[in-house]
Amino acid sequence: MNQIQIIIACVVVIPVFVWRLLISPTSKFKIYATAAGPVDHIFQNPGKAGIAVSKARSELYLMDCYPLLALLIGRGVMKTYRFQEVRDWSINDVKAGRVFAVGFAALSAMGENARASAAAAADSGLFVTVRDIERPEWHIWMKREQQKKWFEILTQFVNRG
Repeated sequence: MNQIQIIIACVVVIPVFVWRLLISPTSKFKIYATAAGPVDHIFQNPGKAGIAVSKARSELYLMDCYPLLALLIGRGVMKTYRFQEVRDWSINDVKAGRVFAVGFAALSAMGENARASAAAAADSGLFVTVRDIERPEWHIWMKREQQKKWFEILTQFVNRG
């Protein structure tokens, strides 16, 4: 390696690696959820949310990451709930409608389609209601396949926990 490559590695690559390892909210969530031992299932949506479950400890771990909070302090809001504190869970998969147009109206239609897709994505995911005055509902953004998987995991673990 020449000196320029070493300088680039020191200035760019190493800080990014250290940030991802030490400050990334999803990395901290994995450490948080597994601190008392291994978990049976874990899902992390980088920079947004996470959920983990431990049957042995009868605990559910939830994380919600606000981008500004993650930027300032390097973590999201993380909480642990006993299975008895979990009241309900549901999934929602919203599909956006499409607007079609020709000519100059096509640009407006493209913008409307983008807004509708973003709104649909924001309304989709797994919703968990818990016994918590400060945070009674958690929203974990995930794709439809993951929603179904986690709905079944919660049904099996929490209902029989």
